[in-house]
Amino acid sequence: MLELAHTDQPGGSVLDEASSWLLDEAWRLDGIGDIVAGFCARLATGGLPLARLGAVIGTLHPQIRSYYFVWRRGEDIEEYKGEHGIETTDRFVNSPFPPVFYDGVSVRHRLEGRSGPFPYPILDDLKAEGITDYVVMPMEFGGGERNALSFAIERPGGFADAELLALYPLVALLGRVLETKALRRTAVNLLDTYVGRNAGERILQGKILRGDAETLHAAIWLCDLRDFTTLSETRPSAEVVETLNRFLECMAEPVSEHGGEVSKFLGDGLLAVFPAGEDDIGEACGRARDAAQAAVGRMAAWNADRAAASQDPLGYGIALHRGEVMFGNVGATDRLDFTVIGPAVNMVSRLERECASLGCPVLASGPFAELVPPGFREAGVVRLRGIAGDHPVFALDVR
Repeated sequence: MLELAHTDQPGGSVLDEASSWLLDEAWRLDGIGDIVAGFCARLATGGLPLARLGAVIGTLHPQIRSYYFVWRRGEDIEEYKGEHGIETTDRFVNSPFPPVFYDGVSVRHRLEGRSGPFPYPILDDLKAEGITDYVVMPMEFGGGERNALSFAIERPGGFADAELLALYPLVALLGRVLETKALRRTAVNLLDTYVGRNAGERILQGKILRGDAETLHAAIWLCDLRDFTTLSETRPSAEVVETLNRFLECMAEPVSEHGGEVSKFLGDGLLAVFPAGEDDIGEACGRARDAAQAAVGRMAAWNADRAAASQDPLGYGIALHRGEVMFGNVGATDRLDFTVIGPAVNMVSRLERECASLGCPVLASGPFAELVPPGFREAGVVRLRGIAGDHPVFALDVR
């Protein structure tokens, strides 16, 4: 579908600057956006004065299907995220990109001397900006993943045959450079999603030996959904999964929004930490308390929706404690896990079980509550299984 124009404009060798840069320097840059911007600058130096370039790079991410980078001459590069499902939207379907992604062909639209309406809305916009020629090319990665680059120029006469022919090997070369950056970004995405941001960074830094661990001061959070066993035995599987995901979302999002990190999902609950230095553990406890308040608010709103739908409310418990934890790599020789362990984790686990018996959705230990007294009230003294002594506990005054 790529229609070549027969002109006498130069091409080929004038793009050697971009080729040399891709081979010798581009791989040193940190990110995809930096490489795309540098590539456009070298094309201009080589004699191809682009007005605009767009790069669509696919990824593996639970929410994001692809990244979209847009470079315009004289402006900083912009990055957008395309969520899963974008391929079914009018914005994508009514664009030049489907034949590029699905058929692996290039698409060209000359706009100079032509009036709309054009087959795609973006072409009307480009025409209004003074674009004379627009080309979209596929860019494949080694695993067969198909990405796309779009080129737009304002020059009278548009692109020359030789320029377009020279762009093909350049696009292939650019794809080899971008693939390494895209793979690292995918690795970061997956590690952040499945093991957490802090653990993911440690893995990428090479801290992968079994037993690699360090001591952290942290506020510790553990929560649990009540009567999940009964729910799973009496409701359809799809409803059970949807309910569990909604509950974990109500808990995990406030944790992240207040600077904590989910260490592990525990079936129908989760363990999270709010790391701190020795001198700012009180601040970390305050963030954990605020996250708990936010989670309580989300659960109240959800239970109100459930009541309106004639569904039973869901009970839950959140326990808060503080102390030292060991954060590191534990497990078998061929199956490892980054997690937090230690007496403080055992303490918060035992404490969470008291939420139901005391009728309090959020309970804090004495060491936690003493650092953030506003918002807590005494709820009693309990004995915790496997932990010696009597332990005063404090309930969060739910707002």
